Amino acid sequence: MRMNISVPDALAEEVRRRDILISAVCQRALRDEVNKLRAIEDADDIQVYIEADQPDPDPATWPNFDPSMPHLIYGNHPVHGKGWTLDHAAGDVDGFLSGGRADVADVLGRAREWLRHGSEGAMDEITIDVGEPRLTVGFTGRWLVDPDADDTRTAEPGYDAGAYWGIALTKRGRIAVFTAHCNDRRPASLHDYDNLDQAAAHVPADIIAMAAAELGETRVLWRDI
Repeated sequence: MRMNISVPDALAEEVRRRDILISAVCQRALRDEVNKLRAIEDADDIQVYIEADQPDPDPATWPNFDPSMPHLIYGNHPVHGKGWTLDHAAGDVDGFLSGGRADVADVLGRAREWLRHGSEGAMDEITIDVGEPRLTVGFTGRWLVDPDADDTRTAEPGYDAGAYWGIALTKRGRIAVFTAHCNDRRPASLHDYDNLDQAAAHVPADIIAMAAAELGETRVLWRDI
């Protein structure tokens, strides 16, 4: 089977100059990605534990604990406090989901969504300039809505028409929202939220809908007409 790939001209020149075997490199990258996705797809269930209910803090001693499966554990996260930790070593997933013990059904749904979508598209190091004076901030994730001064502005009422937006999914499953102004009338900013629903209170509905579509969700834009 033959496949075509597109790369920037500068990269193509570097590859030609070094006589890199494109097919072999692409096969390795594709094989790694397929293996990672297959591991997530094969995890058709999630093991759920309440850390405080376990007599021993070592997960390996917990009932039916299977290290090859994804785990959703309620306890005290060292950074985020009380909530749920989702981990799946085979799928390179490690993150935090907000919610209480009683929210397990909702959290399970979000965890399954994360396992389905969190690995779609490679995550990379993202750096942006924010604040005044400018400070470069970096995190690992992938853009759901790539900030663009022309394409990611909004006509939603109540928002600056000159502002443009970017939304990223971080490696820990959080939603990072970047805002800047096309004429630099105000400093750029970065905020992060537990999920898109929480971000929706601060971000135009059409921008949220763009991010949701990238995650395979459908959001209705209600109009008063």
